[in-house]
Amino acid sequence: MVAQRGVMTITIRPFNFDDLDDYEALEIIGRNTHPDDYPTVSEIRYMDKLDSTHFRYRLIAEHEEKIIAWVGTREMWWFAAPDQYTVNGAVLSDWQEQGVGGQLWQAIQRVLAEKKAVTMMSWVREDFGRSKRFLENRGFVQVMRDAQSQLDLASFDASRFAGITDKMDEQGIKLYNLLELAQIEPNWKQKVWEMRWPIRQDIPSSEEKKPIPYDEWHKFTIDAPDYTPAGFIVAIAPDGEYIGWSNIKRSDADPKKLYTGVTGVKRAWRRKGIATALKLRVIAFAQANGFERIVTENEENNPM
Repeated sequence: MVAQRGVMTITIRPFNFDDLDDYEALEIIGRNTHPDDYPTVSEIRYMDKLDSTHFRYRLIAEHEEKIIAWVGTREMWWFAAPDQYTVNGAVLSDWQEQGVGGQLWQAIQRVLAEKKAVTMMSWVREDFGRSKRFLENRGFVQVMRDAQSQLDLASFDASRFAGITDKMDEQGIKLYNLLELAQIEPNWKQKVWEMRWPIRQDIPSSEEKKPIPYDEWHKFTIDAPDYTPAGFIVAIAPDGEYIGWSNIKRSDADPKKLYTGVTGVKRAWRRKGIATALKLRVIAFAQANGFERIVTENEENNPM
């Protein structure tokens, strides 16, 4: 599709999932628009391959054969209700405010109309006022707000929590990373997966969730390129029940940075210091391995 705005002609075409140049353009745009937090080519390609059994579609905008913007949609198959899709995209900073995003929006709307989409969901940083207005002008309303926190590992003093280890010992609670767990429990993957759903149900969400099948969990967790088993800590009760976990993920773009995946504990075991103990083990791993900071996000009304 060719669109014209004044004397500027933009070509909009489907993203080529087999073309490395298209992927490299996405990373370039990410570096430009989100220099402190962007996905690399390898991360984008892996997620596309991983999610290939579910609907995923992407369009790119070109000017004189240079890729200047993209928009994509993805089926939110992890939600209970059908026909829900994400919509996300980005425009190179030099090309913003020139109608490129609007043209991509119209093009992706035609794709979603064919899919009979009921709900569209997007994410935007609060300090990106232009992007926020773009979505609001197209009918989006805020349903959740996450706050980001960063821990400077060099200045973190674990001695402030010196009593936590004793508290775990007194309750008979053991903590293992996944490498350790694999040495003592042949069925550890199944047990970690079974623990996941009771905890995930209490994590805030804009929509009702559904359990993820074991094979899907394995693909998105154990097989993921950012999987870090030594930084994936599990808490086990005296009777062998898996009761909580905390994990981190590596960043291709910044090898000194880690992201928190999930820290959660089953309801019956909360308010016993377990989440703090899990966090401390993750932090100890990060410090011992030369990382500089851990980034985490929490929904603003989440009491956990």
